[in-house]
Amino acid sequence: MMKSHLEHHSLFSIPFIFLVCMMAVAGLTGCGGNSNPDCTVTALNLLPLSGAANHLSASPGNPVQFAGFDSLQSLPPGCSTVAIAQASRVDLKWAVSDAVNVTMGNTQNVDYGVATCVNAVPGRSP
Repeated sequence: MMKSHLEHHSLFSIPFIFLVCMMAVAGLTGCGGNSNPDCTVTALNLLPLSGAANHLSASPGNPVQFAGFDSLQSLPPGCSTVAIAQASRVDLKWAVSDAVNVTMGNTQNVDYGVATCVNAVPGRSP
C-alpha cells in the first residue's frame, strides 16, 4: 500500500523541523567557547627590572624609583586592551629582601616604589 503524498510529507517534516531547531540552539550556544572571557590582568611589568645605587651618594644618587604596570600580554584573546589603563599601579606593596641595607617606600606621594641604599651591600663594590 502506498502512502499518500500528504502522509509522506508529514513524516518528513517532523525530523526536518527537529533538525532546524537543534541547529538554531547550537548556533545560539556556540561551540562551548566563552563569549565573555575573563579579562583580569594576571601579570605585572616592573620598571626598571633592576637598579643600582651608591650608599655613599647623596640623594638623588642613592635611590632607585620602581614602578609596576599591568601586563597586557597576559590577557586572553578577545579582551580589549583599551579598557585597561596603562597607568602606574598604586596598590602594590613594595618589599626588599635586604631590609638592613635597603629601604623601600610604600607611602603614596612621598616614597612609593623608591628603594634607597642605606649601607654597603656585602660582596658588592660601590
